[in-house]
Amino acid sequence: MGSIEVQAYIFTIKDVTALRRQERKLFIMIVSMFCLLGTVQPAFGMGSATVATDQAQYPTSKVSTTTSMDPAAFAPNRVIVKYKSSTKSHESLLSAMKDKIVSVKPLSLIQAEVWNLSGGADVKSVVEELSANPDVLYAEPDYYVQSPNIKSDNIKNKVDYLHSPETIKAVEVNQAITKYAKEYNNAPDPITPNDPLYQDQWSLNNQGQTLNGNAPGGTPDIDMDAPEAWALTKGSNDLIVALIGSGVDTNLPDLKDNIWINAKEIAGNRADDDGNGVVDDVYGWDFFHNDNTLFDTSDKYTDYAGTWLASIIAAKMNNTGITGIAPNVKVMPLKFVTDEQGGTIEDAIKAIEYAQNKGAKIAVFGATSSYYSESLREAVKNSSMLFVTGAGDQFYHDRANTDIFPTYPGSFKFGNVLNVTAVDRGGNLAEFAGYGKQSVDVAAPGDYVAAASPDQRIGFAAEINNGTYKAIYNGMGFEQVPIKGFNADDPKIVYDPKQRQDMFDTAMNYLNQDRDGNGKTDILLVQDNITGNFGIGPFSTSAANVSVTGLVYDEDGVDETTRVKNVYKNLLHDGGYDGYSLFETDTQAQVGPDLATLNKYDVVIWSTGTLETENPNFLLDSDQRNLTAYLNGGGHLLLSGQNAIDHIKDSDFVTKTLHLVQQGQTGFDHDTGTILPVENTIYDYRTKPGIQPYYLTSINAFFDLTVSSDPSITKINLEYPEGYYRYKTGTPFAAANAAGVAALVWSYNPSMSAGEVKSRLMNSGTPLSSLSNITVSGRMINAFRALWDTDIPGTPLQDSMTSGTLDSNGKTFGAGNRKNAVYALDLKAGETITLSLSGGATIDFDLALFGPAATTISTKNGLVGVSKSPGSSKEEIVYTVPAAGTYYVNVMATAGSGSYKLSVTTGNQWGTFQDSNPALRFNGNWSTLSDSPFSGGTIKQIQSEGSVEFGFKGNLIEWIGTKNPSQGIADVYIDDVKVASPSLYSTTVLHHQSLFKKWLPAGRHTIKIQWTGQHDSAAKGSWINVDAFVVSNLIASSDINVSYNGAWGTMFGSRFTKGNERFTSSKNSAAEFVFTGTRVTLMSNTGSNRGKAQIFIDGNPVKTVDLYSMSIQYQVPVFTSDKLNWGIHTIKVVNIGDRNASSSGQIVTIDAINVLN
Repeated sequence: MGSIEVQAYIFTIKDVTALRRQERKLFIMIVSMFCLLGTVQPAFGMGSATVATDQAQYPTSKVSTTTSMDPAAFAPNRVIVKYKSSTKSHESLLSAMKDKIVSVKPLSLIQAEVWNLSGGADVKSVVEELSANPDVLYAEPDYYVQSPNIKSDNIKNKVDYLHSPETIKAVEVNQAITKYAKEYNNAPDPITPNDPLYQDQWSLNNQGQTLNGNAPGGTPDIDMDAPEAWALTKGSNDLIVALIGSGVDTNLPDLKDNIWINAKEIAGNRADDDGNGVVDDVYGWDFFHNDNTLFDTSDKYTDYAGTWLASIIAAKMNNTGITGIAPNVKVMPLKFVTDEQGGTIEDAIKAIEYAQNKGAKIAVFGATSSYYSESLREAVKNSSMLFVTGAGDQFYHDRANTDIFPTYPGSFKFGNVLNVTAVDRGGNLAEFAGYGKQSVDVAAPGDYVAAASPDQRIGFAAEINNGTYKAIYNGMGFEQVPIKGFNADDPKIVYDPKQRQDMFDTAMNYLNQDRDGNGKTDILLVQDNITGNFGIGPFSTSAANVSVTGLVYDEDGVDETTRVKNVYKNLLHDGGYDGYSLFETDTQAQVGPDLATLNKYDVVIWSTGTLETENPNFLLDSDQRNLTAYLNGGGHLLLSGQNAIDHIKDSDFVTKTLHLVQQGQTGFDHDTGTILPVENTIYDYRTKPGIQPYYLTSINAFFDLTVSSDPSITKINLEYPEGYYRYKTGTPFAAANAAGVAALVWSYNPSMSAGEVKSRLMNSGTPLSSLSNITVSGRMINAFRALWDTDIPGTPLQDSMTSGTLDSNGKTFGAGNRKNAVYALDLKAGETITLSLSGGATIDFDLALFGPAATTISTKNGLVGVSKSPGSSKEEIVYTVPAAGTYYVNVMATAGSGSYKLSVTTGNQWGTFQDSNPALRFNGNWSTLSDSPFSGGTIKQIQSEGSVEFGFKGNLIEWIGTKNPSQGIADVYIDDVKVASPSLYSTTVLHHQSLFKKWLPAGRHTIKIQWTGQHDSAAKGSWINVDAFVVSNLIASSDINVSYNGAWGTMFGSRFTKGNERFTSSKNSAAEFVFTGTRVTLMSNTGSNRGKAQIFIDGNPVKTVDLYSMSIQYQVPVFTSDKLNWGIHTIKVVNIGDRNASSSGQIVTIDAINVLN
């Protein structure tokens, strides 16, 4: 029977981003579900199901890469180019393409260039032409990078300048998580800040306290243990965290003392004092606008995001507002995005270069790109900084699997990139948070995280006075102000029947002026307000709405448009302005009164109503010109309506005449509808004690939020109750928390590298069951555990090597010079581990190992191994683990001070482990058979109660044994969970059978084979047997650790690792794996049309391999490296365009690599 052909569909980034938002979210959700359920991976034991049954099935044409060529994805007329050949070739290429190039700018960080193209040049064509040139390493568009779209909830009034009386809504909190009991022996006393909003910062210390008056704090101890961490360090004031993305308000009380200062730049002298190419960059730089204004009102909410992130990281512990997780470190604002336009890869790389040159240790990347960029990848990879990113598509708030839908730079799998998802107060994955068991490293609190907002009033109404004219802008519309009934969500709020008239009269008193000296105020009412009820709510004619909201006058039988028009007529009448003139439009497109008409009146009231259409532009261009001229002639204007400026927000009339910036739209959805009068404005009198503010209904919507672009002319007088401190939700805020903890760790351990800090954060976190299958570590960041390593429970050690500094005269416990360091190791039964310690020649460090029963290293209770060599720090403990559990390693300074290195080697992590290996722990009456067909010459079997247990480190385990007529059924357990019950029965004797094979998350595991006494009906017995176990640590060709350059195709089939392989027939096409370990093997699928490949280790050529074989062979180890120093390495495979004489082609295939770690 022939093989089964597998139909494979490959979606590129362009395919996905072309979908409409709802389609895209549905697509992501469906594919992510398939990935979680494992249905996109081929199952072992399913028989032959492969595309590549012979060489003829490999296509020879080039396959497009996953980068997008959609013009909407990148900046027009700009490409990024990097060369690989000589300067002469470079100059020749520039000369050949001079007609397409306007200018060339260097990207010195990566030794590349940005080409600005002429208007007629096509970016796609230029990139394709450059990519085909042998002197070009890569060429790509300058892709856009988006700022995040962020949820916000305000915090209620708790201090004088936090003037919002609003409260957040209570939410359901799922507390069904694994409780993590934290007991820190001999730990220093925690520090409690005096900042008034500290109790609202559950992420720092969660005691289950009520937040903000009425919101639950969630599950106690779902937090970062910040008070305990602060007893060790609050961060160093020379530790710099760069915020790369949006800008920051550097003048906030919580932030101003922790903003980085460029000591080499003299403020305000308009000179480039430090010679870095930018002028007066005292606190950072704005690469988008190319200036030093780090907070731009004109960019709307863009710089709010950066301010929120900065405050979460570094708000000062100063009895003001909130406190940051690292309250003593410095923040460097580097802006390169805006909300509406995003930013570009070019500016992102410039910001990275600036941060690194100025000494930043950590870069919080507050922006994301869905497009893979080789230049951004290179900039990040070559940096010494730790890049901390929020996982997932922050722009659309999709809860996406980033293993399938990567976002950058978070999905670059480097040792200096920490990709962080968000958990809520219950320890669950937060709303909209990205996840990925290969691509998301760790979690941090990212739900209702308290943050400081810019000191900027945002409101619905403003008063304008430039000395020549006055105006009132009311972005709600007086018709939206209720005058009877009560609030549906808070019946205690009864609407003042006079509030609408009061609001109107106060505005008119401000504008009232007799310009022509005739003794009265001449008023023109422009009724440009055809009314609809799209999303409005208040104009429903139901009796319930009338009685509750009080929005509509008692005018039975009158249509809604007439009712709204009557609102203004009645307001004028009740205010004593009966002698007004009226101008009404019949349609939205009708031009309003001309300038000559406007100039006849002292005050013009222009109402735009509530109609929502595709083009709700009531103030036409001619209307705007006439109103501008009228005001410049000394006129007074009252502009009222919820859509008055919505679609002309960028016009000169709004930005230069009214001096307003529209931030967006909002409304009140089941809330109190409070509108706050502002002190020192015309509504100042309503700020006094005992006088209630104005209220709108709880169902109003689509109000324009505005700020003043020039407070000397325009003042917001009715403010939106967001407050200056807000709760924020999203992965960017989880990233900010993680970056703050990284800053504490680096401050406490200044000699660490970025990779070591990342490992410390991942290894020391609080394990949560909700994260176990959707992140790499399964942990939530814990600040104290990341710092505290001088007693049990110690710092979890999951990597193979760590280092530190100790002093024999230091403190045994607590902060300061440490005498000892404790690490925690989760070990499996049967593992044989080797602990190796080394240090300087003049110091004496000792090594001890404690078992799971130990509670402190200050006694010998639980001690299972020790190594003490007098006068030496060269120590070693070899130990076979009798039972699974957490073991503790203590490194102690006996004499002297200095640095040490501790390595942990697990013997069971790569290769075949025969039944005779002592690492296999047999329980019961197993018998041994000897015969040549067995893989190691022997096999063990049992037909009674018993089991075998084997601890290993890897991501693929296979059980090898024999099938025959006397064999029964066994239960297979992985990490104490039963996962299979295979039958070993066969009508004939079959040796070297794969009885069980399973992919696992990379790490330590235990496999247990249990006798069941069960068997197939035809079987003659219930024996089970073990010949060997095979352990691998594979990185498949489809893994996100692999980057491809050139034309590569994908083939699918069950004989390939994880069901697929990558192939290329194009010369110079390359693939590069990033791995951590000490040795690597490359596995390929060889055949009669295969060519040759050059192998590079860490950028150095080491061997040329020939992939030819007479017949197709799968998963062939074609190259194994020499032993490497433990750490992060790369292996690169390059098609050299050559073959041996017997081959019919030059195809290079990549199946996987196997890593010894």
